[in-house]
Amino acid sequence: MEKPYQEIKEIVTSMINSPTMTSTIRIYQPQRQQDVALGGDDIIFILDGKFEICNQKSNMVLGEVGGPYILKIIPDVFSENYVFTEKSSFSYFTCPRRIFYAHIDHHNLWRSLLEVLSYSTWLLYQHMEVMKMDNLYDVVKHYLNKIEQDPELMRRENICHYITSRTGYSRSGVMTIIRELKKGAYIDVEKGKLLWVKTLPLKF
Repeated sequence: MEKPYQEIKEIVTSMINSPTMTSTIRIYQPQRQQDVALGGDDIIFILDGKFEICNQKSNMVLGEVGGPYILKIIPDVFSENYVFTEKSSFSYFTCPRRIFYAHIDHHNLWRSLLEVLSYSTWLLYQHMEVMKMDNLYDVVKHYLNKIEQDPELMRRENICHYITSRTGYSRSGVMTIIRELKKGAYIDVEKGKLLWVKTLPLKF
């Protein structure tokens, strides 16, 4: 599913230009003390940059999303255990949920909101589908293909850490599969970074 950029931009622009908006635009940087909380009920508007969300108890990362984005449209998705990771850096502003809904209603932005909500739901569904996989190879294959489709991830991420931090699987198990795939010339890896992927076998 493609990200609904136009619909997100329409809502964000409308909110910024609204006389009822009193929140200022802030910059989130992990090295500074922050006042943006995932456990609260405010809607968070990500203007640019990227963010990752992590569960502090399990240390599992839900994934990386780039701006623009509207976070927490679905209420009560994130508990106080969820935080932005140290890789997150973005500009944002917040809005109380009741004011957000009133604005959407007043400006008849329900159709745009539905598109954004559908995309948010799809992202959560994708994550849950991976978590339901009971075969480690299928999980590794999924993330190798995901990384291979994103040049920035290929350049930046250590693939073993990327997979283990999102799944809870052991490093040894993931590395065993990566080594065997490299040995079979299905992938190439240098200093932990993925260089290329061929069509991966159905089973390991």
